[in-house]
Amino acid sequence: VFYVPAEARWEAIAIHAHSPEIGTIIDNAMRAIEKENKRLKDILPKNFARPELDKRRLGEVVDLFTNIRMHEHGDSKDILGRAYEYCLSKFAEAEGKLAGEFYTPACIVKTLVNVLQPYKGRVYDPCCGSGGMFVQSAQFIESHSGNINNISVYGQDSNPTTWKMAQMNLAIRGIEADLGRYNADTFFNDCHPTLKADFVMANPPFNLSDWGADKLADDVRWKYGTPPNGNANFAWIQHIIHHLAPTGRAGVVLANGSLSSQSGGGGEIRRRLVEADLVDCIVAMPPQLFYTTQIPVSLWFLNKKKSEELAQSWYDKLKFRAEGIHSPIMSLSGGTQQNALIARGIASGAELIILNDPTAGVDIETKQEIYGLLDEAKRAGKAVVLYSTEDAEIEICDRAYIMHEGEITEELKGEDITVPNIVKASFKDTKHQKKSEEKKESPIPRVMTSRVLLPVTAMIFMILINAADVQKRKRQNFHWLIINTV
Repeated sequence: VFYVPAEARWEAIAIHAHSPEIGTIIDNAMRAIEKENKRLKDILPKNFARPELDKRRLGEVVDLFTNIRMHEHGDSKDILGRAYEYCLSKFAEAEGKLAGEFYTPACIVKTLVNVLQPYKGRVYDPCCGSGGMFVQSAQFIESHSGNINNISVYGQDSNPTTWKMAQMNLAIRGIEADLGRYNADTFFNDCHPTLKADFVMANPPFNLSDWGADKLADDVRWKYGTPPNGNANFAWIQHIIHHLAPTGRAGVVLANGSLSSQSGGGGEIRRRLVEADLVDCIVAMPPQLFYTTQIPVSLWFLNKKKSEELAQSWYDKLKFRAEGIHSPIMSLSGGTQQNALIARGIASGAELIILNDPTAGVDIETKQEIYGLLDEAKRAGKAVVLYSTEDAEIEICDRAYIMHEGEITEELKGEDITVPNIVKASFKDTKHQKKSEEKKESPIPRVMTSRVLLPVTAMIFMILINAADVQKRKRQNFHWLIINTV
C-alpha cells in the first residue's frame, strides 16, 4: 500500500508555497515518502533546494496544483494515479520527439491490453518506459472484477530517469513490480534472463540503429536470424519471443517499415517468424498517434500458444483415447502412442526432435498420419531427425546421411535423395568393409525392407528442416527432445 505521511501531504506543502524554504520542504517530503515506502528508496528526486532553482517559480507551480480541483471521475478513485498520468501525457506533449522514451499514447496501450486480456500470469515489458502497459493491465483486471494479485509484473528500461518514473507510477497505484535493481540495457544486461512470460507488451524504440549487434552475433535469442545493426526491430521481436512461455502471447508496437524491409536480413527473419506460425495478426494503425513520429505504426500480436492448440487439435482429429496432450498414453495402441508422442513433442517448444523408427510396426493408415504430423512439424519450423530403415521415409526428407559404425560416410540432399542412391551409398565400399574383408569376416548381415536391401550397420538419418542448416546452428541454442517410439 502506498502511504503518504502527514508532513509530505499536499496541504503541508501548499501553505509554504511562497516561503524561501519551499525547496527544502519538498525535498524533506520526498525523503519522508521514501522512508514509508521502501521500494521508492533513492528513487524520488530530492534536488528542489538547489540554489540555482528559482524558488518563486517553484512556488507558482505548487499554486497551480493547489488551485486544481481534484474530483472522482466515474467509478475511479485513483486520483493520485490519474493526476500522475495526466502530467506524463502533458509533459510528453511538451517534449514532443523526446517523449517516446517514456510515454506510449493511452489509445495504443488500451488496444494492446484489450486484445491480450492479461487476467492472470506473468506480464513483461522489456522497455517499460513509465510503466503505462502495467498500469493499463491493472485497470483492465479491476474493470473486469478480477484480482490484481493474480498477475506478476516484470520489466526494465535503460534510461535511469524513465526507470524511476516507472517505479513511481507503479508505487502510487499499489502495483508490485520487479523492474530490476537498476536501469539496464535490455539486450546486453537482461534483468530477467530466465523469465518466461504469459503476456508481453512493448513499445520499443522505433528503428533503433547501432544497438550493438556485432557484440551479440551468436546470442541464443536470435533463433530466427541475426538482426541487422542498422535496425533493432527484429532484435526486440526475437527477445520478446525468447521470453514467452510455451502458451504465451505478445503485443508489440513497431514502425511500419518492419512489414516490408528486406535490408540486413530483416525479410528473412520475418519469413521465418511467419513460417513458425508465431504471428497471430498485425493491426495497422493510423498516422500521428505518437509524439515521437508522424509515420504510421503497426501492432504485432504474437502467439506461442498456437502449437499447443495445434497438438490438441491432432488429438481431437485422431480421436485419441486420452483427455489431452498431457495425459498418460500408456493405454493407447502402439501407433496412437507414436502419434501422441510426436504431437506432444511439437507442442513442447523443442526445436529439434529425434525419432527412432517412428513408423515401425504400424499399419499404413497410421503411417500416413505420422507423416502428416512430421510435415506439420516441418512447417512449424522444427528440425526432425529420423533414424529409419523405412524407404518410404526417404520421400519426405530434405537431407539424408548414411552412417557406418557411427561415422557419416555419405550425405544426400534434395533431388539426390532417392531409393537407388540410398542403396548405392549403403553398399559403397568403405574402409570398414575393407577392414572386414582383410580379417576375412563373414558377410555383413542384411535385413529386407519393403523395397530395398540395407546393411544392418547402415543407419539412415533423415532430416526434415526448413532453409536453416542444422549444422550451422549453435548446439546450445537447442532445447533437446529425444522421442524413442520403438
